[in-house]
Amino acid sequence: MSALIKHTIVLALKHVCIHPLLLCIGALFFLSFVLLKPLFTLLYLQFAELPVLGATLVGLISLIVIALLSTLLIRSAQRIITHKKMQLNISSFFLLAAQNFVILCTILLLTNLLLFCSGVLAYGIGKMVGLAASPARLLFFLCWVASLLGVLLFFAFSSCILITQKTSMLTSLKRSVQFVKEHYLLTLGTFLPFFV
Repeated sequence: MSALIKHTIVLALKHVCIHPLLLCIGALFFLSFVLLKPLFTLLYLQFAELPVLGATLVGLISLIVIALLSTLLIRSAQRIITHKKMQLNISSFFLLAAQNFVILCTILLLTNLLLFCSGVLAYGIGKMVGLAASPARLLFFLCWVASLLGVLLFFAFSSCILITQKTSMLTSLKRSVQFVKEHYLLTLGTFLPFFV
């Protein structure tokens, strides 16, 4: 596993050295959220008396921004790496971004469902066994991590596949599951540092 992860990191660094513009693309993505954070905070504060509505609105706008930016940035990175001029008119770009938005919403809903199920499972087991608060929290955390690694990880590449291969949403979800099945340890090694 470690050799495979090292190879992936070396390959990624090689691409960055050959195409330093890729760093700019990544930086632009994070910078966008740094710049938009005050706007999101201001929007949320406008709905101080209706916090659920404010949080929902900010969440939806955030997902729309992520869908638009990630579609643009992934296509740009693909173009830089492959040296191909890819024609992407405005209407097809927004169609891809809309499909990406649906995939992101699906993953978010699945995340919340798994979070809820982990809580219910941990609560049920904790009540049945008579666990104190601290071990019950640990049990919830373990259930949540198991659901992340056992379910959510399989959809990690859905957006990327959708955008780079221009497949349907369902096909991109299926291909992501297939890819992670074949390269589970590599995917786990790549994403684990983000959860630690």
